[in-house]
Amino acid sequence: MEPRNYKYGAVETPPQPLENPSFGFPTEGNEAIGLAATAPGTYWHYSISEEMRNVIVAAGLTPDYEDLTQFSQAIQSLIISNLLPVGTVLPMGGDVVPNGFFKRNGAEVSRSTYALHWSYVQTVSNLVDQAVKDASPEIYAGYYGTGDGISTYTLPDSRGEYPRFWDDGRGVDAGRLIGSWQGDAIKAHTHTYSFRATVFEGSTSTPGSGSGGVNTGTTNSTGGSENRVRSTALMAIEKY
Repeated sequence: MEPRNYKYGAVETPPQPLENPSFGFPTEGNEAIGLAATAPGTYWHYSISEEMRNVIVAAGLTPDYEDLTQFSQAIQSLIISNLLPVGTVLPMGGDVVPNGFFKRNGAEVSRSTYALHWSYVQTVSNLVDQAVKDASPEIYAGYYGTGDGISTYTLPDSRGEYPRFWDDGRGVDAGRLIGSWQGDAIKAHTHTYSFRATVFEGSTSTPGSGSGGVNTGTTNSTGGSENRVRSTALMAIEKY
């Protein structure tokens, strides 16, 4: 539907509403009584096409007259928008990003294109200067960055990370800030073992009496390169 393609006869200004429109329902006409067939008129075509175009634009899509699925895509996106607030983070079972969402991969995006999301980002506590984020990308993976400081900003990067709900003063995960990164850890513990050592006295052919005691100590565990639970890899997306 963009840029409003017509076979011929297009003009630069939109048509004006009819001064005396014929209200009612369309008809094929009736010559016997002198009733002409209904003519929709230029403004009727314009109003219908513009209504559809406005829905597509409102959903954040760029109108493409060759893509005849955009209207349905836009409706689905707008329904989701009304159900989910900007900034909502969801897991996806596949690798296709739905309309109205970012992939949370740390990408740099436009402030003007995603003005609504940028407005939200400016209200959160986990927005930092881009230089700070770039200097410690792992530590600030859960933060938004200011981008070039003029026309862009950067998204958090959730790839390969487990989410953990913010403690927010409860004291279970004390001292954490929203969006802050936390490395892996093992709770302090010990592994104990015991065995009885026996010492035999006498010749090699005739063992003598035995004596011994209990020895104790600790062992070190071996394993992989990280601590983890069983999991399924999902894609993190965020509503813009």
